[in-house]
Amino acid sequence: MPTTFNTLMFWSDEELAQLKGSTILGKIGKAEAEADYREKVLPLITRRPDLFPPAAIATHYSLERYHINGSRILSRSFHVEKWSGKDQNQESDEDSEEPKDMDVDDSGSSEDDDEEREDTADVGMTPMADMLNARHGCNNARLFYEEGVLKMISTKRILKGEQIWNTYGEPPNSDLVRRYGHVDFVPMEDGTFGNPSDVVEISGDIAVKLVDAEELEQRVDFFLEEGGEDVFVIEAGDDTLPEDLLVFLRLLLLSPPEWRKAKEKESLPKPKPDAESLKLARRVLEERIKEYPTTIEEDDALLQQDTPQNLRSAVIVRLGEKKILRKAMQIVDSTLEELAAKGGKDKKRKRGTKEDDGAGKKSRR
Repeated sequence: MPTTFNTLMFWSDEELAQLKGSTILGKIGKAEAEADYREKVLPLITRRPDLFPPAAIATHYSLERYHINGSRILSRSFHVEKWSGKDQNQESDEDSEEPKDMDVDDSGSSEDDDEEREDTADVGMTPMADMLNARHGCNNARLFYEEGVLKMISTKRILKGEQIWNTYGEPPNSDLVRRYGHVDFVPMEDGTFGNPSDVVEISGDIAVKLVDAEELEQRVDFFLEEGGEDVFVIEAGDDTLPEDLLVFLRLLLLSPPEWRKAKEKESLPKPKPDAESLKLARRVLEERIKEYPTTIEEDDALLQQDTPQNLRSAVIVRLGEKKILRKAMQIVDSTLEELAAKGGKDKKRKRGTKEDDGAGKKSRR
């Protein structure tokens, strides 16, 4: 098992600063892990000197060792479904000939409530399986299982001398570097390099600060009560804006009569883009990309230099996210042009958006 890691848990403050702008910084969990060690693990250890000799705490049961062993599990665990007694190698889809495969455990990246998180008893360490590397689009083997038996089986013809690739579920680079300490930088459809599974998250607070509307806080609460989330995700492959983002923006822009009607009917606006919501979306995207301290061009230039591994990983993570935002802005611009070409058929309504220097109300979270 490894004794050193390049995962975010072990990055210095200076290295983590290179990820400014990426929401992955809020998902590392280092402070929470260290609080668990101090409040739960260390008191237990000190109460049982017969099992944990005091002289060995600094070397075998220290906070550093706690981080190392936690990272070993996080980076090498698999999710194993409980055996039901049936042949779990049979897919529900009768046309499928592939057996049931194990998923890489992703419990560490879940933001769901505790009751929705997977049972940790279903997470297992699997020797041999964790020896294989993974890279986006390259997997040629998977871990399949039967009752009491785990099998690493090739899914493609593997020639002599070729590397055997497992799959980590093709997560975005932000999660790859957090969990495994590396990133994917593979050819993309547009001729550049990156990770086709990259995503960027946008907080609803950005839009709220740009809008001046009646009962703004109540509108946000209404959106959340109707099942919306206060963070919106744009994926690298998206060719349209996320529908939930459009719904949220249109809700914020409703005129007072429209807002009262929506409340009475308990109905959110439809995710149909119009000129006003698209213009607001453009400003939201512009504000979001400003959260990164460097430009796309500056990051491209950095990747041409000989940089330390962690810095290079940080540049690739933030570059991928910024490219998604740039693409989203291009989508907004082209959609606005299409609407204008149709003669502005969308009815204009009186809606207030703040000027760039205006102060905004903040939604309750």
